[in-house]
Amino acid sequence: MYRQKVAAYVRIASDCSGQYAKRLAARWEREIKSHSDWEFAGIYIDIGDPRQRTEFDRLLDDCKRWKVDLIITPTVTRFGRNLVDAMNTVRGLFLQTPSVGVIFEREKLDTTGDGNVPALLTIHEMVVGQSRKKTAYAAARA
Repeated sequence: MYRQKVAAYVRIASDCSGQYAKRLAARWEREIKSHSDWEFAGIYIDIGDPRQRTEFDRLLDDCKRWKVDLIITPTVTRFGRNLVDAMNTVRGLFLQTPSVGVIFEREKLDTTGDGNVPALLTIHEMVVGQSRKKTAYAAARA
């Protein structure tokens, strides 16, 4: 029986403690190992500046090397630098061979299999909504 190689990605604020990161890592490792059809492929945690995402970049490299089949992450907004970045990353993971799925826990989105198109559409709607909010905010300040 093939077991999917599953990794977790988390980006947390720089003011969070190292203990918090350790607790998150332990939580995600337990979650992954609780699935009999999943193989633990690692935890990738970036702390601080979203422009410095060394663990995220390492995760994407591991996906390209077929070390990861599925990524789980707490939320869309912490997966990319912004929603557009998150959507583009998910699309790129889907288009590579073999494709890599992403599960967003808070939004209950799963980009694997038939869930890919609805998940991408949901992320796209979030991007459009975020863009409208920024436009309205800029117009109100003008």
